[in-house]
Amino acid sequence: MLLKRSGAEVQLICHGDIHWLGYRALSGKQSWSLRDFLSERLASPSRVGPFPISWLVEVPGFVHRFPEPARAGLNRRSLGAGATGWLKPDFDGIRVNAGSRIVAASAKDNGIELRFEKDAATFDHVLLGTGYRIDIAKLGLFAPDMLAAIARREGLPVLSAGFESSIPGLHFVGASAVGSFGPLMRFTAGTPFAARTVARFVQRAKDRNYAAA
Repeated sequence: MLLKRSGAEVQLICHGDIHWLGYRALSGKQSWSLRDFLSERLASPSRVGPFPISWLVEVPGFVHRFPEPARAGLNRRSLGAGATGWLKPDFDGIRVNAGSRIVAASAKDNGIELRFEKDAATFDHVLLGTGYRIDIAKLGLFAPDMLAAIARREGLPVLSAGFESSIPGLHFVGASAVGSFGPLMRFTAGTPFAARTVARFVQRAKDRNYAAA
């Protein structure tokens, strides 16, 4: 979108159609299908995840009680790619190549050629937006001995009901808490729950002789 605003000719290549979050409500269109209407009326406040599991996402304390495989499945279903609806009008003029798979890439003249399963195209520049995997070991904040003392599962800290790690007094909130509390922690919508929960935990544990920072 920013490249297009700067005058570049842009093509977006992605696995599937773009999922626009909240676009129907933002578009103000007057005539909705029954499916559109129900989708908006039944949407959870944060709109994280597909209906109806999006309503489970809204209660991280309940998600924390799930068996680990169930939480992992909830995260996979709810953290798929999506774009906020207010960006959609700015996509006018951007060609979207959805469902294509790149099988090879090579330099060609002054550009780069991408070969797809059925054809090929040449571009001046190719930018990859592949997402990332959360791993607290890559933060560079913890000494090796301390990092080894933090119980982890696939790079994420294992947290108690108070967001406390296996090191007493060390709490993780935000995206690092997704593995223990579900996908809402990845977004600002999860901030109120995390703040209240940690504050209550620290207040109840104030006689445990550690300081919260």
